[in-house]
Amino acid sequence: MSYKGVKPVENVPPWMKATYEVWFRDPRLLIHNILANPDFDGEIEYTPYRDYDDNNQCCFKIFFSGDWAWTQADKIAKDPEMHGSTFVPLIVGSDKTTVSVATGHTEYHPLYLSIGNVFNSVRRAHRNSLVLVGFLAIPTTTKEHADDVDFQNFLRQLFHSSLANIFKSLKKNMTTPDVHTNLLVQELQHKQLWYEYGIVGDVVPFTNDFARADIHELLSPDLLHQIIKGTFKDHLVDWVGEYLEHTHGKACAAEIQDDIDQRIAAVAPFAGLWRFPEGRGFSQWTGDDSKALMKVYLPAIRGHVPRDIIRAFSAFLDFCYIVRRKALTEDDLMQLQDALDCFHQYREVFKTTGVRLTFSLPRQHSLQHYAQMIRLCGAPNGLCSSITESKHIKAVKEPWCRSSRYKALGQMLLTNQRLDKIAAARSDFEARGMLHRSSPAFMAAASFYAPSDLSGTGGMRREHIQATTSWQGGPAWNDCVFVSMNDEVSCSLDGLAVARVLCFFGLQYRGKYFQCAVVQWFSYVTDSRDPDTGMYIVTPSTNDNGTPDVSIIHIDCIFRVAHLIPVYGNNFIPCEITLHNSHNMFRAFYINKYADHHAFKIG
Repeated sequence: MSYKGVKPVENVPPWMKATYEVWFRDPRLLIHNILANPDFDGEIEYTPYRDYDDNNQCCFKIFFSGDWAWTQADKIAKDPEMHGSTFVPLIVGSDKTTVSVATGHTEYHPLYLSIGNVFNSVRRAHRNSLVLVGFLAIPTTTKEHADDVDFQNFLRQLFHSSLANIFKSLKKNMTTPDVHTNLLVQELQHKQLWYEYGIVGDVVPFTNDFARADIHELLSPDLLHQIIKGTFKDHLVDWVGEYLEHTHGKACAAEIQDDIDQRIAAVAPFAGLWRFPEGRGFSQWTGDDSKALMKVYLPAIRGHVPRDIIRAFSAFLDFCYIVRRKALTEDDLMQLQDALDCFHQYREVFKTTGVRLTFSLPRQHSLQHYAQMIRLCGAPNGLCSSITESKHIKAVKEPWCRSSRYKALGQMLLTNQRLDKIAAARSDFEARGMLHRSSPAFMAAASFYAPSDLSGTGGMRREHIQATTSWQGGPAWNDCVFVSMNDEVSCSLDGLAVARVLCFFGLQYRGKYFQCAVVQWFSYVTDSRDPDTGMYIVTPSTNDNGTPDVSIIHIDCIFRVAHLIPVYGNNFIPCEITLHNSHNMFRAFYINKYADHHAFKIG
């Protein structure tokens, strides 16, 4: 592809003379392969549906449970020629990625494809329901012309023209659209188009060629860039730093930030929890880094910032964890709106303290539309851009490493094609009973539902409970756990007590073998959550003589691992406190409900 517009008589910019290659595979065949994959049996829908829970509330899960798919199916059904056909909506994502920095800063712009029929859990686990379509061109030019309006418009038009050509084979399977952006372009001036409608008048969008492809309906929520990396990391975390500098001065703010880092580094280990040995002060942030910081940041800043900032973070984190659920009911959407309203109320503290002049921020504004988009498209955890970003490793980076590095694009597509064929053959062999998947053997472990975090296809995770005097030759590791209590014992958290496992052991009694644990109990400070953080607070229990309250329990009483974070207070913590001894150095702890999706549900 190349520039087809008017060129200047002299000094033609190099980007106008260059040609750009777009490599792609036929998306129609890729869709056929997904639909024909026997591995998705029972995890794919062929018709839009309404799902209701036991309370007769509409439940939004996969894409086909949303109103948009239902409405489109109604429109398609009006055409008699479409009767008996299956509605297959396409989910497309693209994102640039770097495969080499030290040897030339090599970049690629992959384009991925999935279909809205498969379950969100399947798409999140990939399993070949998310496939590489091709690679878009990445035009470059000299610094002299990089900011030219013509070059910027060319970049936009090249992107849209590329998509129009890549998906040309699907055009005949669509009907004629009723409304075009062209009407607005003809009626309004370009400046008015941009400021009032967000349309670049010189660019013809690829949706112009396809029926039912309304660009205003096709932009789905993006948890990664709008919430996790956007509102949380780029806004709220940065605003805390600005608040500290504005209030205490640069030098004192740096000391406080160091203490916050020390608090984060002192958080006890937990299954799936990323470690921040140097705190959160590093330059290159990934989505996983931001997601991990979410789990431990709130207790670390309490005592250094005003109460309203703590409550703003708490409300926002509640919003984030609710929206990442696998299924959302109307009650969930009401909780979502309540959390958003609280966040908007308490974030005003950043205005009153002089940190922000306005909250006119696109990524925060997008939160207001999440409830509506969930009703339209189902649970957003199946549409997040983190799904395509995590695909980069298998679809781009590893194939690039296997290539000769010379004209690597064709080789990378061929590698993906062969991997898809091998995966399809394996699925076919398994369906015919020619292969059997081996089931890995696990030690005693707790299994729980955590579809928002890395998990299996069904959203299940397993975690091991550690109680050892030396972990890998280092200090001791003793996990805390939730213990299911009988009805005679009153516990604030739905009958779950909190304890720390000191050791596991087994014993033989009257011919039966019992697996037991020695635990040290914690007691709830109050029967309700802390009003600022929204988390329960516990403290180590003691007997009447002041000794720790220790018991022996059967391991079947253990519900799952609990994550406790110290209540640090207002003072700086000593450097001697680390993740290995923090449970022994404090007298009060938050039950961290943000440790994972399941902990949020029960906490």
